[in-house]
Amino acid sequence: MKRSLLLLLLFSVILVSCSTIQELRFDKPEVEFKGFQFDTISMDGITILFDFEVDNPNDRAIKGNGYTYELLLGETSLASGEQTDEMEFAANDKSVIQVPVTFDYRDAMDSIGEIAGKDSVAFTFKSDVDLDLGSLGSRKASVSHEGHLPLPQIPDIVFNGFDVNEIGFSGVDVELNFRVRNPNIFKIYVNSVDYTMIVNGNEWVSTGIDRSYDLDSETNTHITVPIKIGLSTAGTDAIQVVRDREPVEYEIRGHARVGADIPGFQRDADLPFEFKGRYEF
Repeated sequence: MKRSLLLLLLFSVILVSCSTIQELRFDKPEVEFKGFQFDTISMDGITILFDFEVDNPNDRAIKGNGYTYELLLGETSLASGEQTDEMEFAANDKSVIQVPVTFDYRDAMDSIGEIAGKDSVAFTFKSDVDLDLGSLGSRKASVSHEGHLPLPQIPDIVFNGFDVNEIGFSGVDVELNFRVRNPNIFKIYVNSVDYTMIVNGNEWVSTGIDRSYDLDSETNTHITVPIKIGLSTAGTDAIQVVRDREPVEYEIRGHARVGADIPGFQRDADLPFEFKGRYEF
């Protein structure tokens, strides 16, 4: 009887020892940077999804208690954060984690003056994954990657004046002339424009343009916008100004909806504009 109890006790010790040895036989998961993609881009802000892969080579699943991250542009820390949701990395498997990072483009330009006007900027992405190893405690799995991010530049819009085509009983036919320069290495689309035109303090027209314009990369595009200024809108003021051919004070303000030929760019990002000046016929 005593011998049986001794054997049972020995067998139990062996089982516990094997379990402990199995647990102690732990290979640290490898974390590898896989790439990034644009989630949303506007003229103001950018959200980027950074992907990294966690390779768990162990025969048991491992829990993660979240991660921290930091994005540096050049030497400047631009965005950092922490995610504390639990994760699980399956045994002998690879899992991909996406880390969304958002930063304000104008803030970036203010903080890092040298990026203004550049097509891209060097970045460093760092992340630490908090791994829960049970009785072995917790460990950090780290990843760091350096690369370049493309940066969208705001189009340069210049008002080149307006031409009067016809004066009639119903109003005045005018063409507004613009020069738009796309400084980016990718194409930009202007999907529609809403604007108001004020001359000598009087609102002549408030309307919109539904047609689209394609702005090729690093080129100047001349855009002519025909408008009809009705007498009911501008009264006789428009006709008098055109006939007198005297210099006028003008103001044109509005919003354009733009998109870009890069993944993730909002197709209807809002781009406000305003022009003021003096025009001589």
